[in-house]
Amino acid sequence: MALLVLAYPEISPSDYQWIQAFRKTHDQLFFEVVEPHFTLVFPVTNWASESFIAEIKKQAQGIRPLKFCIRCATVNKDSFSEYMRKIGMKIARNPLPDPPWLQVVGILENSG
Repeated sequence: MALLVLAYPEISPSDYQWIQAFRKTHDQLFFEVVEPHFTLVFPVTNWASESFIAEIKKQAQGIRPLKFCIRCATVNKDSFSEYMRKIGMKIARNPLPDPPWLQVVGILENSG
């Protein structure tokens, strides 16, 4: 399984709608699966879930929320999304509210 870390900013309803309309055009694979976010740790496949979670918790200790304003954004077609599509990665939502830090999961089946 691929593991990653996402941060979900607090955004206004109008900004949310604008972002989702944009993502519908430019991010068809994920816009309905994962909310607008920032990727803090891109997917890794070589860690056990427990050790990955422990490391993320350790690194996040003492980090406080920050406020920021994005004044400019660009569209970049990254190879990562296309790569994940080609290898068959699926994105799923956690059907449970807990744990709150694990609400979206990248799933990559091991065929071996």
